Amino acid sequence: MPFPSDSNWIVYTENGLPITAVPNNVNPCSTDIVGDLLNPAAYYYIDPETETDREVCFRMRINETPLKSQSGEFKEFAWGVFINFGVNLKYTFTIDVSGGNYRLLIKNPFGVIIYSVPVSTIFGTDIRVIKANTKFPCAKTPDDDYFLDFKAPISAFEGFNFDTTVFSLCYFTSTQNQVLIKDIICGDEINKSVEPEVMLTKEVTEGPLYPECIEPEQEKTWKYTLTVTNNSASTAEGLVVKDIINAELGLEDSDVTLTPSGTTTADFDDETSTVTWDIGDLGPGNSVTLDVEITGSFKYPGFKIINFATLTGDNIKPVGPVSDIGVCVNEEMGEIEITKTLTDGPTEINACTKDNWTVEIKVKNTSTVKVYGVKVVDKLNEYFIFTGGVPIYTPSIGTVFYDSPTSTLVWEVGDLEPDQEETLIVQFNGYFIMTGLQYLDEAQASALNAETTDIVRDEGVLVKAAYDNKLINISGKIMDCKTKELLQDVTVKVYKDCSLIKTEIFDEEYSLNLLAGVYTIIFEKDGYYRKFIAPIIYTDEYIKYDIKLLKRKSVTDSIEENLDLYVDRIVERIDGNILLNQIVCLHEKFDLECGSDVIDSFEYKVFDNKIILKFAIEKNIIYKYEGKDMMINLLEHQICYPLEEDVCDRQFKYKYIIKEFKFCRDLSKLYNFCDIEFKGFFVEPMDIIIQGEAEKDC
Repeated sequence: MPFPSDSNWIVYTENGLPITAVPNNVNPCSTDIVGDLLNPAAYYYIDPETETDREVCFRMRINETPLKSQSGEFKEFAWGVFINFGVNLKYTFTIDVSGGNYRLLIKNPFGVIIYSVPVSTIFGTDIRVIKANTKFPCAKTPDDDYFLDFKAPISAFEGFNFDTTVFSLCYFTSTQNQVLIKDIICGDEINKSVEPEVMLTKEVTEGPLYPECIEPEQEKTWKYTLTVTNNSASTAEGLVVKDIINAELGLEDSDVTLTPSGTTTADFDDETSTVTWDIGDLGPGNSVTLDVEITGSFKYPGFKIINFATLTGDNIKPVGPVSDIGVCVNEEMGEIEITKTLTDGPTEINACTKDNWTVEIKVKNTSTVKVYGVKVVDKLNEYFIFTGGVPIYTPSIGTVFYDSPTSTLVWEVGDLEPDQEETLIVQFNGYFIMTGLQYLDEAQASALNAETTDIVRDEGVLVKAAYDNKLINISGKIMDCKTKELLQDVTVKVYKDCSLIKTEIFDEEYSLNLLAGVYTIIFEKDGYYRKFIAPIIYTDEYIKYDIKLLKRKSVTDSIEENLDLYVDRIVERIDGNILLNQIVCLHEKFDLECGSDVIDSFEYKVFDNKIILKFAIEKNIIYKYEGKDMMINLLEHQICYPLEEDVCDRQFKYKYIIKEFKFCRDLSKLYNFCDIEFKGFFVEPMDIIIQGEAEKDC
């Protein structure tokens, strides 16, 4: 059957309102569930009872398409819904991927797969991806959102009654096999006040139940009775009860005794851990029972449900599931310890420089009791870029899963005996894109019956800037602004932190070698206005920049034509260019689309015969890597310029413009050059600055 029309989908609610989900709380955007009150995040639809071969459908709104291609090849994640009922019971319905094998799966409450269909055979019919006509932002960029719709036959849910059973839903996205839940939204109960006409009940008559607790691997016997009662006015035909016993008990035929009443029959399948009770027809007002006795033990600590049962028939609605209240399996608390050591690789390096490191993670059971379900979650440094795309890892035991978008390793260690220690070796081949002390990763261990450990880190690597300890050459021609004539005897003064550090005289060309930092370089020549450049050097490449000096002009024109040059009105003129030269380290796989530099603010302050020019520049870099994203850096700088005149009580008028910016890519290094032209004038209080003829070309 086709999916329902848009108007027939039922909006899923939380506290009676359409369920919402904020954007950008997880990445990538293909795992980000989004929605607001007008554009809900989740929907469902259950075929009416009048339909044959009924289906149940689910829809979630996602911030980006989950598809790699239109043929139905999904990205390596999972999308699904938990159908919650009873006491801690749920069906799990997912579009999942394992080793490139995409399947639509349903797991019963004990984790057994009861429905499995290849996505390739049902894409477009039972699974579809369509545009949602909303544009919640992915990162900072509004883009198309998508509906992910998926459905399955109601019969695939082992007789679960979607019409009468009280249940709730949780829509989620996750890594493969739900190792890490990425996004999840849950809502209200459905069918809160519906009573079936044919009843299925369960009563445990012997054996431990909550609040009583038992020990792990302690063999126990439970006896319980299933009762089916026909409260209707007609015969219920073809009744069958499926009673699914917790597979953790590991029961065989000899562990199960079945005593059905009347002419009904029952048998046990140890492969599926399921009792099938064939009742047949049941007249109005009649009841039948099945007594069940089982003997087994739970391996792991925690809260356990013993079994759940469902009832189906030829002329009734499915009933159930019904279950017991469960039993607690003692969590005799153990203790685990985790350590991390950087065993190989440099402890000091420049950003963007490739090298190799090895980290050893050890987890140990330091208690006298067995610990169960030990797991280590290792969060890798987000500023480390793997040249091979993924880390190389070798566990001494268990399995390891790597979630690339969150840079997280999950090591499923398993059970540890007292004093047992296991090791995970992680190799890092790549480079850092952030400076400072950088830890390669940070890990934390947990177990079912042990407290979660504190986070442990390696010793760290001191990452210096890519340009550290390098002399950068800045050079260029010195010429007349109008005639382009190369000039002789030009005095060049270099200031750093408002202090003069160097004075040199150059003919026609200048050349300076400077360490990374912020400088003010002033060019002076008799008969010309002073000119400055302020190189902000955060790079490992040389800077080539020509200087054009403006000749002082004797004022013979009218004030109206050259008001800004009139020597009796202007106290001091400041003319120069701020040269921002910077490296940004990027992932080599980033597909750079464009970039820009924008002046965010510009301020000035005068003191001690100096002027401080303080400005903030916003650097925007738009790139594509598993979706479109934007990198925004807000950088603040200040330039110190020594004044020649007493500017006390003078007004300062200035203007600035980004004259040029460019980006140049070299693998992981993105070079950014920005030329900010600045002109300022200290003037008498009532002067007005306009552009005169001599300014036009300079």
